Amino acid sequence: MLKYLLCAASIILSGCATVKPYFPPETGPRARFAIQSTQNLDFGSTYFIDSAECRWPHHLGSGTNDKRIVLPADREATFVAGTGKNPTCNIFFGFVPEDGQQYVANLTTKGNQCFLALGKLVNGKLQPFPFKQKEAWNDASPWGGNSGQAFCRDKR
Repeated sequence: MLKYLLCAASIILSGCATVKPYFPPETGPRARFAIQSTQNLDFGSTYFIDSAECRWPHHLGSGTNDKRIVLPADREATFVAGTGKNPTCNIFFGFVPEDGQQYVANLTTKGNQCFLALGKLVNGKLQPFPFKQKEAWNDASPWGGNSGQAFCRDKR
């Protein structure tokens, strides 16, 4: 937790706080997305990076509450999600949401490993939905400039 507070403080004090607030699209193709934890994990931080611009992450929040947003659909969305329980436990993933659909990601841990399952709601039931793993945090800086573009690259 201290790591997250120090990171946030350094960004604010540096005068280059490039994490932007998220404003959902009001028009065009849209989908609903929620990230949760069936283990009631404390989310360290959750970020959304619009793969079209691939920079300036949008902070979706921290804590144990589910994170729910409306996304632009029909183009890839990239996320970074991690637990406060284990700061090194982060998942970097992307998927292409379909217009009018709802998706739920479930973040869990076992030991020091993170796991993510992504599902699409079909007739009220969650069906597995494919996602791609993305570049890891230590491979790119999420705080802006072109260096944040590594988040949009598929993991090698």
